[in-house]
Amino acid sequence: MGGKFQMTLAQTDFPAVPDTTFKWVIVILVGIVLVGCVVYLAANSRRENKLTINDDPAPQFERAPRRYNHEATEGRFIRVESRLRDHDAEFVRLRDAHTEDSEASQKRNMRVMFALGKIAEKLKVDIEPTE
Repeated sequence: MGGKFQMTLAQTDFPAVPDTTFKWVIVILVGIVLVGCVVYLAANSRRENKLTINDDPAPQFERAPRRYNHEATEGRFIRVESRLRDHDAEFVRLRDAHTEDSEASQKRNMRVMFALGKIAEKLKVDIEPTE
């Protein structure tokens, strides 16, 4: 294929190419070179303005923990179970205290009712039962 291109180029009659075409080809090539230089200089000027890090003390890099850490999750569940056991024990204590208070209250109410019954008996008054 290189030979065919050379033959076509050799057969081209350069004096027959119009001057304006030749001039515009040169202008376009110079424009492309100028745009390439501007892009190259812009890219190089960006590289020169790099951020530098003071290496005193040297930065230390550690591997980030995995999203799922079995040991940490297991430890968290153990702490939650311990807290639940403590809460359960507190609920049992509160229920027992409530039962004791309720029984004491019932005994006191029974003594009051017994005393009211004796008073009503001495006064010879009929007391109607309530619900």
